[in-house]
Amino acid sequence: LRGPFPGLVITQHHCIARRDPHHPAEVMSAAAFDYDWCSFAELLLNKQARRAARGPGGGSRHGFALSVHTAREQAMSARLAQFGIAAVFLILGGWALFAPLSVIELALSEPYRNTSFEMQFVMACFGAQAVLFGIMACVLRWTSTGFLVFALLLLPFFVFNWYFHFEVPVLTSYGMLDFVGNTVMLLLALVGWRAARTQEPIA
Repeated sequence: LRGPFPGLVITQHHCIARRDPHHPAEVMSAAAFDYDWCSFAELLLNKQARRAARGPGGGSRHGFALSVHTAREQAMSARLAQFGIAAVFLILGGWALFAPLSVIELALSEPYRNTSFEMQFVMACFGAQAVLFGIMACVLRWTSTGFLVFALLLLPFFVFNWYFHFEVPVLTSYGMLDFVGNTVMLLLALVGWRAARTQEPIA
């Protein structure tokens, strides 16, 4: 017949086995010490296994706080990227809206320069649309899809800048500030796309 705790007897016997015989008192004291050590080791291993199963942070509040902190950083990065894009529209658009004649005289080369009232009116309307988009970019919150679509829509404008500066010299060096603005906005759109994608739930 088996005893009531066969597993315990086997574990204890395994832990206190010796090559040489000992005094009965030494055997009993060693058995108690080794049994406590084995129990402690088993408890430690089980605790480590449970902690590993919980994932990063061991399921503690510290790990949760880190994940929340990372999510907030990503959200802030996306918002800052969006504000940067808005700033480009507000600066260049504001220039065209409030000083259209200055834009015409500095950004357009002499053969294509027209300082008539009609041309200034068209330039001011162009600036007003840019300012309107900049304001909306500050108010609305873009998703990763919004950043990506905006980045893709910017690409034809680089062709525009290249063609009307190098092939047909309509834009002066000041006019190529449009190219600088497009480059800055493209980089910010990619940063915003990456940051917004990491914080959005996976479908």
